Amino acid sequence: MSANNPYAKKILIADDEPAFCLLLKSRLAPLQHEIITASDGQEAMDKILQEKPGLLILDVMMPKMNGYQLVQKLNTVPDLVKNMSVIVMSANHKMKEFFNSWETVAFLPKPFEAEELIFRVNQALQDASLRIDPKRLHQENIQKETSGTETKKKVLVAGKSEFAITKAKELMESLGLAVAVEMEDHYAIKAAENSKFDFILCQFWEDSSVFDAVKVYNEIKAMPHLQSVPFALFCISALAIDAKQAIEKIPIIPFAESADLKQGIHEVLRRKAVLESIQ
Repeated sequence: MSANNPYAKKILIADDEPAFCLLLKSRLAPLQHEIITASDGQEAMDKILQEKPGLLILDVMMPKMNGYQLVQKLNTVPDLVKNMSVIVMSANHKMKEFFNSWETVAFLPKPFEAEELIFRVNQALQDASLRIDPKRLHQENIQKETSGTETKKKVLVAGKSEFAITKAKELMESLGLAVAVEMEDHYAIKAAENSKFDFILCQFWEDSSVFDAVKVYNEIKAMPHLQSVPFALFCISALAIDAKQAIEKIPIIPFAESADLKQGIHEVLRRKAVLESIQ
């Protein structure tokens, strides 16, 4: 534990590629947490029992015990994992589906952006009470709406990736827009029913049972007060073709890094004249 970081915790990286473990350690070094490693699932389990880390960063395909089997085993020992978060990393985006039933597990695709890795780690090590709760977020948006004090142009951002949504919100607020964020599709639809937005930005998610962007689009475009409001989708680059096929003739903002996302949003805002002038 670093003397320079009084909130430092132990992070266990479990991956059978030594070079990848070194890469992660170098990316996480500025956070000043204590980092330990394991090269297979069984070694990871042994070190969890010995070291009791606050965070496990886990590869899926490992010898002796794969990532899915390890998470299954951990969940049979609730006292062991109640204070530990898990980030699963995999080059196969569909691997996420196998971990959806565990609330403590977040998924980060390979290759990763260093900025998102830091964001995810900080988020995972937060107190549970500080993490974003979609229901509480929706209630806060209702309170802001009923206060009636906002005079800026309003944007609705809806999706599941807290990292991407945070970056989108930061950009648009810097441009003088008022931004409401919703992280469940049904909350996004409710927010649209009760407010007049000047722009709607929605995330296309690969699993529509988790977040259904098509449903959000169809429901919102059926609302008379929002039919002419510009609507755009954003998604990771690997999903761009699926997004274009899902909803035709609307802007798609694919991104690999946060800079791509910000540039794409900036261009759509300019093209759709959401602001009279964008520097």
